[in-house]
Amino acid sequence: MSQKSHGEKLDPPASARGAVNSGMHGAAVAAAVVMAAAALTAAAMSLYRHVPGKEDLLTLMMDEALRYEPLPALPPGWRAGLESVARLQWDAYRKHPWLAEVMSFTRPVATPHAARHTERAMSAVDGLGLPLPEVVRIAVVLAAFVRGLAVNFEAEAEAELESGLTADQWMEAHGDTALSAVTQTDEFPMFQRLAGLPEIDLSLDTLFEFGLQRLLDGVGEFIAERTAAGGQ
Repeated sequence: MSQKSHGEKLDPPASARGAVNSGMHGAAVAAAVVMAAAALTAAAMSLYRHVPGKEDLLTLMMDEALRYEPLPALPPGWRAGLESVARLQWDAYRKHPWLAEVMSFTRPVATPHAARHTERAMSAVDGLGLPLPEVVRIAVVLAAFVRGLAVNFEAEAEAELESGLTADQWMEAHGDTALSAVTQTDEFPMFQRLAGLPEIDLSLDTLFEFGLQRLLDGVGEFIAERTAAGGQ
């Protein structure tokens, strides 16, 4: 890539794309700015002149991380539809571990690529007789579940970088010691029972699969209740 002069125009979405594709870890806005500038071989302060502010750059980065073009067709059936949305979001969080840390559900910012995920989730349960507010809540709860687990990607990436051990390697080396405080006392009988069992798979992917299916089971029960109530 050729060197850009400080006066050359920078495209804010391209700036965000450069930062996202750099594979950075950490949600610090200052680091995001530096990475975005470095990816475009432009000075960080030059970048500031083309993106209104740090929060604006971070918003652009969040939206870019959720970009899927073209989006796969929404499969038929509400359950398959919601599941496909959840898997796309899980994939985005896995590729960009910092993303979950900066995603807010209490102060959401509507951006095109992020909105497409919510739109697809709402479309999956549209036409089932649910009031629109309940349709919205299902879409948001689904996204919140995925984000809630995915927030661990960033911490794990940093822990692996610092220790040189994957989560499995760390558990193999330290698992018994880490749990000994609660397995050697009668105060925690359930933990004592666990100590005698083979290792239980509690990886993030396993928890995601288990939790997603249980969440969808609950949505199915909710839809059935609403459908039955509407037919009375």
